[in-house]
Amino acid sequence: MFMSDDVEEIRRKLVVFRDRRNWKQFHDPKNLAEAISIEASELLEIFLWKTIDESRNLSENEIEYVKNEVADIFIYLI
Repeated sequence: MFMSDDVEEIRRKLVVFRDRRNWKQFHDPKNLAEAISIEASELLEIFLWKTIDESRNLSENEIEYVKNEVADIFIYLI
């Protein structure tokens, strides 16, 4: 499988971050899938009860929250 150099560099840094904290023991397929699902739910929560128009016009705080949740999902996928 081909990975761009940038994504591979991010992956290497994440592995170092993980290993420094002794988290490898938790990074099995089941736990990672659960973590992705939880983070996706946190992302979805921001849009709960919003209209389509409201979902397209988020506040600055909500946009920051969305960015953080998307980053969390990305990290678990990597």
